[in-house]
Amino acid sequence: MSTILDGIQVRSNEAETVMRIVIADDSDDYREALVHAIDGCPDLSVVGAARNGAELIAICNAEHPDIAMTDLRMPILDGISAIREISKDSPRTLLVAFSTANSAPIRHEAMAAGAHIFFPKDQAMIALRTLSKAYEEHFKDAI
Repeated sequence: MSTILDGIQVRSNEAETVMRIVIADDSDDYREALVHAIDGCPDLSVVGAARNGAELIAICNAEHPDIAMTDLRMPILDGISAIREISKDSPRTLLVAFSTANSAPIRHEAMAAGAHIFFPKDQAMIALRTLSKAYEEHFKDAI
């Protein structure tokens, strides 16, 4: 079974252990690449794809994903602001930030806003493989 998200066809997973993920990036090409990479991960299923932080918040409020993965620099509402809002409204959502700006101040700002994990943008595809484990480790006492 497949679904269309933001014009991108993605596979729907039926397994009970699948983590539901929302991604946000203002680059159509990068967002599409993330959706396709996630489609290849048996333990992840995309439930939303956003172009900015405002869309990310709206999707998270509607879908209640296990994981929200966002770029930090986006128009309309940046990833930092979205992370702050989502961390208040959805404390059980693992917040993953990524950015081309891989500096200590950027990482610190993302983590201070409520991100649980930060990856340089060029490593985000590799990071996908570890998200289910990271979720379990972060929320192990609540699972």
